[in-house]
Amino acid sequence: MLFHKFVIIGAGKTGLDVCQRLASQGLDVLLVEANDIGGSYLFSYDYPKEILSSEAKQYVQVNQTYPNLNLDKDQTVDFLSQRVKKRVSYRYRKLKNILSKYENLEIIYGRAKFNTKNILSIAQKDGQEVNVAFEHCLICAGKSEMTLPNYKGIENVNLLHQHNSFFGEVIPESLAILGVSKQNLEIAEIFTNLGTAVTIFDSGAPEQILPNQDTTGINYILQNLLRKGIEFYFNLGIRKISNVKSEPGQITDDKEVTEDPLSQTPAQTTTLIQIEDDEENNYTFSHLYAEAIESYSESLGLELVGVKFSDKGIYCTSTGQTTQKNIWTFGSASNSFRKVSMDQQLHNFVEKYKSNNALEANLSRSLVMLNPVNNQNATEIIDFSFDYEYINLNRPVVTVGLPYKKAVGKYGPIIRFNIIFNDDKEGFVKVIYNEHNKQILGFVGTGEVCDELYTVFVSSLIKTTTIKDFENLIFNLGYKR
Repeated sequence: MLFHKFVIIGAGKTGLDVCQRLASQGLDVLLVEANDIGGSYLFSYDYPKEILSSEAKQYVQVNQTYPNLNLDKDQTVDFLSQRVKKRVSYRYRKLKNILSKYENLEIIYGRAKFNTKNILSIAQKDGQEVNVAFEHCLICAGKSEMTLPNYKGIENVNLLHQHNSFFGEVIPESLAILGVSKQNLEIAEIFTNLGTAVTIFDSGAPEQILPNQDTTGINYILQNLLRKGIEFYFNLGIRKISNVKSEPGQITDDKEVTEDPLSQTPAQTTTLIQIEDDEENNYTFSHLYAEAIESYSESLGLELVGVKFSDKGIYCTSTGQTTQKNIWTFGSASNSFRKVSMDQQLHNFVEKYKSNNALEANLSRSLVMLNPVNNQNATEIIDFSFDYEYINLNRPVVTVGLPYKKAVGKYGPIIRFNIIFNDDKEGFVKVIYNEHNKQILGFVGTGEVCDELYTVFVSSLIKTTTIKDFENLIFNLGYKR
């Protein structure tokens, strides 16, 4: 039987981060991964999406600079696919190289299951089974079950979702996206930048979308995306989704399918996706995108050791501790996952258990970056006691702290806001504050201003800065009301 002080289950984004934090302290660590280093973060969602978003922005710039270039779609698909795969492969090799430098880290590829609250059995890929005793186990494997959204007929059509869309292998002619969310807005712009005609359907009213964003930021997003040609349908109930055939000569998406007179073969019948709403209106698209619903599927034997869980994840305290005191969970495996507090959770955990002669902590995010913008070189861990949501668009939007409506709901009519801008930069800042004590409660940043001032927003909330002090600071940077 093996023994390790710390066992980490899952080598995705969260698992790699906590692994590096512990290993860099000189602590004895075992990392268990069922598939490969990087998980869905590297091989299906987060990182491929980041790459495709960057490439799509460059694609727009090339088309704007050379409007008569007429880039071939098949060549574009091939280029994007190769580009994403190459960068994923490079990141994978880099991660493996970083992990290999820790002599106090062992990696086992296999599926883990609890035998007792201090012993795991691991079914390795080579068919061998090994038992591992541990002091602390950290569950960082994410939610593994995916189900389709509840729309009639959706199971019968080819569906794009968050785990099959970002390797650049498909650029739809037209794309229907079901639901307005942070992720779906980012996806809509990625494909719009690549030349896809995008339409977003949502069953709610405009004022109900993006509950973590301020209304001012939402309006800014919608105006910019509408200008890019993205269409929105709100308050729309979807009755059913089905496949239809498009014959030559049929009008679909305002385009007529015709035979090429120079071609020796007739035009092919094309399968399209049709959405029918409650009013029996039909909308037809080449592709459909809907975010698959992810849930926690218990395969670790948690019941045997008294760890409570549901399909939403593993129950834990605000520090990540489960109902078993030596078993912890971080990231999306938790039923109360909040990105804003996970960084502090991991830092506190490492600080609590590092040895007296441990190496200096390496908190430079060389493996992964938890916070979204402008802190790639951060060396200080900050305690987020507030929410933030960053929407990564060509013209991004971030809400840090309380949006205006939530601030009014919490503190009443004493809430005020100022709009601040810079003549030389696109975008603006909305500062939400308490009129009585002048303390800032939240920020909304948009466009270039968002990326430039994001870290200022965060530090201002941490230090409970007043509106006067904040304005004095940024007015010296060329901003004004």
